[in-house]
Amino acid sequence: MRHRGDYEDWVIIDENDILPLLEPAKQFIETIEQLINKNNL
Repeated sequence: MRHRGDYEDWVIIDENDILPLLEPAKQFIETIEQLINKNNL
């Protein structure tokens, strides 16, 4: 449940904040997929 005073708490995220995260996220997903495939042999 939200508190009465938290409706004005906004976080501004732009392209410069997100782009550095894309490659590590892609590598993380690929690693997880490899582990899943390895265990499903």
